[in-house]
Amino acid sequence: TATTTDQYTFTIPGISAATESINYAVTVVGGNPSNHPSYNVGSSNKYAINGSTATADVELTFKVGSTYRYTLSSSDMSSHPLRLYLDADKTTQYTTGVTSTSTYTEITVASGAPSTLFYQCSVHANMGAQITVTDVDEGLNIDFGGPVATAGPVTVEN
Repeated sequence: TATTTDQYTFTIPGISAATESINYAVTVVGGNPSNHPSYNVGSSNKYAINGSTATADVELTFKVGSTYRYTLSSSDMSSHPLRLYLDADKTTQYTTGVTSTSTYTEITVASGAPSTLFYQCSVHANMGAQITVTDVDEGLNIDFGGPVATAGPVTVEN
């Protein structure tokens, strides 16, 4: 343990305490796209996010306190209603902070949300993918003095 009166700013790459509001354009893609994480599992239809079914684009990370909207056409939402679940097999629907209409499903991620959620079609199996929920510490990426989380590598500059 070191004690100092110097002020330091810690920057941890890839972590931000800021909340965000993101809209994902969701379409239904047929033909069992081979780059989707559920290729050959469940329905041959898959959700595409912003035009892509690639794993890196459909497996999402959400931050506590932020709002995320999945926008679909009314015909896609009617045939393939997008809902959030605690598991990929849709055993338990997740509804905290979630609103669904005829054209979107939106979540404002609550404190205490599970670290993993899944977005899936409520009618067909394995059209969606995993969501990782992060609880970002408000003390990160600000002047040292607030709550601090353990992470690495950390660069210290004076």
